[in-house]
Amino acid sequence: MDTPADLPRPLTEETLLALTARRHCIEQIGLPVEDRKADRTSAVLTLTAGIGADDLALAALQAACARRGWTCTSIMRDGTLVLTVSWGPLHAQCPDCRRRLRLGPDHLLPRHRPRTSERTEEDWIAVADGALPATELELDCPGSHTAPADSATAPRAQRERLPTTLLLADHPRWHTPPGRTHPERIMYHRHYYWRLRWTGGRCVREPLTPVPPGTLRVRTSRALAAHLPPSLPDPVAEALADVKQVIIVPSSDLWEAITGAAIRHLVQDATARRALYRRWCSRYGTHTLPGGPRIVDTPSPEAVGQLRPAEIEPDDLREVLTFLKQPAHAYRMRCHLWAGMSGPTLIDALAGYGGLGRRAAALAAADHLGDPALRPVDRELCDAAIDLAPNHPWPLDEIDFGPYWQDLATSAQERRTLAAFVLAHASMLEMAGVDR
Repeated sequence: MDTPADLPRPLTEETLLALTARRHCIEQIGLPVEDRKADRTSAVLTLTAGIGADDLALAALQAACARRGWTCTSIMRDGTLVLTVSWGPLHAQCPDCRRRLRLGPDHLLPRHRPRTSERTEEDWIAVADGALPATELELDCPGSHTAPADSATAPRAQRERLPTTLLLADHPRWHTPPGRTHPERIMYHRHYYWRLRWTGGRCVREPLTPVPPGTLRVRTSRALAAHLPPSLPDPVAEALADVKQVIIVPSSDLWEAITGAAIRHLVQDATARRALYRRWCSRYGTHTLPGGPRIVDTPSPEAVGQLRPAEIEPDDLREVLTFLKQPAHAYRMRCHLWAGMSGPTLIDALAGYGGLGRRAAALAAADHLGDPALRPVDRELCDAAIDLAPNHPWPLDEIDFGPYWQDLATSAQERRTLAAFVLAHASMLEMAGVDR
């Protein structure tokens, strides 16, 4: 346990939070909660006993909060110090303030962070959009809200225009090769491997080996702007005004959809899960096609069944294997029964006997059937909606966002189209390296 003599001087809220986070004393920072009645925002910080519970550290944090006009209350529960820090007011219509409150599971300090993680005194803490370094901890509203609030009604020419056709590229198999500007992926379809290349307006589908005449190419579908809900909020409709259609490329191979769903479930950050998917395939799925090129393929369920967790390194690949063990066995036993199932039925099968759980099963079914409306209404979809129209007062809490999202559309076709447009916009930003 640290003693007061070990603490840095001066002991500010920044150095305190950075130090406690670096030494794994902060177990979790809860989601900020807006108290509309009091016009304030609060977050709960849970600290383990140790430096976080030290009288000097607590006094410093309380004093720092007082200087900023915040309040800091504390209670000790079974050796754990629970702090509630309140600040405000944050403006619900201010995009900067809304982004500061937009926190998802991937933005929280994990409850059990590995001891091997390296942190500095600029440790990332979850109090802002994504996470800001401790030295940038600032929760007050930055200033005038006139310009951000009016940006939704600014002339169209002053805002970035979207392409008229977008690609829904949320499956982690899509990636942008070095030196390229558009994404591509390898897909197994009807016993042959195909290379799919996005050109900016269409999806080019090329077999990697000769295919017999009459072989059906990889299937694609479209979500058309004409099928968007007619009564979308103005900021959302305005953000999508330039887009006429979204191209959807379902994963023909259900196992590839299952693998993608597993990695999407395990890893929240889109860029990180694309990298993890490539490493998983490179390590255990590389092989040479008969008379064709050497490819990096999704490891088959048979290959997954033969792997042993104790033999797998590093930890993230071991987690993928552990998660896929039961689905791989179930796929080998039941894939012939799952073929041709409708969306809800397939989700039930994958979540139950398939061992995926409800969220990953819904992601897999949505990808395999090409129906984004089947996917779960989760943190990822909420963040994508906020990125699309940050000036719109979206519910920030995932629980509140679900019913709000469902009410935007009145039919299955509208829900499919809206989800496709919002997620395609998000995947386009992410793959282009745009800071969200």
